[in-house]
Amino acid sequence: MNILVILKKIFNNRLGIILAYIFLALFFTFPLILNISDSMSTGKNSIENGYTVNSDSIYFIWNFWFFKHNLIDIGTSPFSHSDMIFYPNGFDVSAGGYDNVFNSLLSLPLQFATDNLILIYNILVLFNFVFAAYSAYLLANYLTKDKKISFISGIIFGFSPFMIARSLIHFNLLTAGAIPLFILFYLKLLKEPKIKNSLFLAIAFFLVTISAWQYGLFAIIFVFFSSIFFAIFRKQKIFNKTYLKSFFLFIILSILLLLPVAFPMIKTAVERKTIPSNFSETLIWSADPFSYITPSPLSNLFGSFIDPKLYNTFSNYMVESTTYLGFLEIAMLIFYLKRRKEMDQKAKYWLYLFIVFFILSLGPHLKMFGLNFEKLPLPYYFILKYIPFFNFAKESVRLSVFIALFSSIIFAFSLKYIFSSKNYNARKNALLVFFALAIIAERMIFPYPIEKIKAPSFYNEISREKENYAILDLPVDSILGFSFYNYYQTMHKKKIVSGKIMPYAFSESSYSFIKEDDFLSQSTCLVDKNMVKPYNPQNSGAIIEKFKKNNIKYVIIHKDLINVFDETEIIGNRKYDCRPLRKNIEIIFGKNIPIYEDELIKVYSI
Repeated sequence: MNILVILKKIFNNRLGIILAYIFLALFFTFPLILNISDSMSTGKNSIENGYTVNSDSIYFIWNFWFFKHNLIDIGTSPFSHSDMIFYPNGFDVSAGGYDNVFNSLLSLPLQFATDNLILIYNILVLFNFVFAAYSAYLLANYLTKDKKISFISGIIFGFSPFMIARSLIHFNLLTAGAIPLFILFYLKLLKEPKIKNSLFLAIAFFLVTISAWQYGLFAIIFVFFSSIFFAIFRKQKIFNKTYLKSFFLFIILSILLLLPVAFPMIKTAVERKTIPSNFSETLIWSADPFSYITPSPLSNLFGSFIDPKLYNTFSNYMVESTTYLGFLEIAMLIFYLKRRKEMDQKAKYWLYLFIVFFILSLGPHLKMFGLNFEKLPLPYYFILKYIPFFNFAKESVRLSVFIALFSSIIFAFSLKYIFSSKNYNARKNALLVFFALAIIAERMIFPYPIEKIKAPSFYNEISREKENYAILDLPVDSILGFSFYNYYQTMHKKKIVSGKIMPYAFSESSYSFIKEDDFLSQSTCLVDKNMVKPYNPQNSGAIIEKFKKNNIKYVIIHKDLINVFDETEIIGNRKYDCRPLRKNIEIIFGKNIPIYEDELIKVYSI
């Protein structure tokens, strides 16, 4: 049995297509499957930095546990105020405690089957690759009616450089599988404005939004510019009562579905005025137009040819710079531009969307190779400035997930046009195999970077203590990502004084316990003129009594974190030095004997 016969059997069976995508997910992430229960993907903050488990990745693991802890374990709303982190004052979960409710929900049945959150995280990483690829396949097949070509489209989107890079760090942005379904049901509603399609479109929009808040806002942008296109070129599709009624029904259903999740967040953001508005920061997270034609340095095929200095000009964060479309996709885009007049009229809609989203992804102002042209505002500037709540989507570079999808559809239409020729149709299967292998080869990161997650056994030991108390981790803040404190909480299940949460989830008092304490306000490696000064030993007794009064039982010194900066270092616009912190810890606890110590932590009992 040759490969072409095998492919024919796969394409004639939906289960076969899903299994093929599962195989590709395992292939692209190898050797994750061999370490699925104790390791997770790692990323780079920049080209020069080595791989390390990122703070954001660990944060999403905590999200799984915290969602179940609230909903199932203590029987409260997962969006209620909580003092589990930033104890004793806590934070407002409703204001942004979750940016990936979709996977938190999916994790619930898995958490009943196993308490291994790393295993659950990895299963969901693999699932989201497959979900994105298969939903892109469904959209392409709806448009082209060609399963084989659509399978290639699924690979292009589901395993795009954008998706692979995000899988290393931004789990919420890997969760893009609902986007093709949303677009699919939007097109179905245009063709058949029925209640059924309004409902399916609303459900798809709900799934997009609870996957990542930004994706929900981007979906609104998609609908807006699609409506403009159809209003100009196909008026009969949207200017009729049947469609308008169905579209209005979609809006009502979407509001009803999202209201319990979105309303508390919006209400809190308005009351506290916590909507982001820093345009200079937005410019950092916008796309450089040349990033779309520059392969990632992580690529096995092209990475060695990419100058790290050049790539660093796209963004100060490597993952955000990864928007590369792919050599074949760029070639097909150029081919389509040349032959667009001869192709299916439907294909022009996707070129229009590609151009619109490309321009929007460039952010409020154009930047190229590190040069900012801030005097000339781009369209996204006006979206951020004048449309409420869109500043939550300040990272315009993330619009490239839609661009990757549109690219896959343009690729499918181009292939369909090519195979309409008798000369190429006879060799269709062979060409499709070649295209698939070439696309896979260009995206490979082998081996997929993973790291084993270590945790002190002390956390498992105190999890058996039924006493309700809090834990103080030092340092209270760290550039290395203090969401590890959140992760350790999934093991010991006690309240912690610091931690990580989305910025707009803070209440006014969340950080006050730390800021207003003479010792805690200095318990960081971040050097500030108002912080980190030699601590007065005479106040030590009062500090310990304050900890006891607030039911803090253990102080845990993270040795790996307090030893990072042995001299003053400037990172961004901040200054770091751990030496003053170590001196303060020595003053307070130096005479005490730790009750537990290993290579990572030292523990003192209060």
